Amino acid sequence: MTARPSGWYDDPDDETQLRYWDGILWTERRTPKVKPGLDGSRIGTPSAYPDPAEQQQAAAPGTTVGGSRFGNPGDPYAGPGVPPAQTPPHQTYGGPGQPVPQQYAQPGWQQQGARGAFTPEGQRLSGWWRRFFAWFVDGIVVFVVGALLALPWASDWFAGYRSYWNDAMDAAASGSSQAPPVPEELAVMPVQLALAVALVYAVYEIAMVVWRGRTLGKMLTGISVRSVDAPRKLTLAEAAQRFLVKGISSIVNVIPAIGGLATIFTLVDGLWPLGDSRKQAIHDKVGKSLVVVGPPEGAPAATPPGQYPGQYPQPPYGGMQ
Repeated sequence: MTARPSGWYDDPDDETQLRYWDGILWTERRTPKVKPGLDGSRIGTPSAYPDPAEQQQAAAPGTTVGGSRFGNPGDPYAGPGVPPAQTPPHQTYGGPGQPVPQQYAQPGWQQQGARGAFTPEGQRLSGWWRRFFAWFVDGIVVFVVGALLALPWASDWFAGYRSYWNDAMDAAASGSSQAPPVPEELAVMPVQLALAVALVYAVYEIAMVVWRGRTLGKMLTGISVRSVDAPRKLTLAEAAQRFLVKGISSIVNVIPAIGGLATIFTLVDGLWPLGDSRKQAIHDKVGKSLVVVGPPEGAPAATPPGQYPGQYPQPPYGGMQ
């Protein structure tokens, strides 16, 4: 009698079962001949998708199979057997030979974004607060120098102010809730002082803008004045035209009839950059100037003009910091 090897065989007691033969005796291990749910299984059925290995053998790189290109070495996403239509979109805006989306295709001036607004050369335009602090510092410098020059002619006016200041401090120290009234002679600046301040302001502003492209206040805040046409300092004529509008209140302040109107105009001129697309004040438009961060000639940028790191273009131009 030939020995039967161990394994699963038809159960002699139940033809619907398989029973395990250990090589000597039947064991109690049984299992159905047909697994439940086997009819719904797809194991062993042909795949609806072609085998990538067979496609690679059937098509050389760069050839066409079924209307699609497979395995082209020039396509970084098209691996063996993967048609380009199934590759994920990949695009770097602003790179060499790469198209730029229509919403970013803005020639010339780069528009407002997270990093601020930029000129076509890539210089960042100054925000309003930098300009304000620069104007404040320059105003102190101009008034102090002008007052020193006018001191011989305006000494009585300064003495009156000093006396009024001492009276006000004495009233505050005594607990008085009211300050002493301002003398009428102190309400109007002496003509000599106004002329000295206007003269110092004109020489200081025009000379510094032409020579350095920036005043002391602008040096302190890191901004400068440049031409609107190119990254260069203003000419003498451009700087003079710019100052005639910017310093109009100091020039006509000695004329009571129009001094108030000039002050209102100066206020509007100072606030104009808040709503201007190029952050220009009215005196910038007349002098054809821009106020930018850094030197007027510009400096080499870490990224090309009009692009963010990563080759993305600047968003639309305009607005304030």
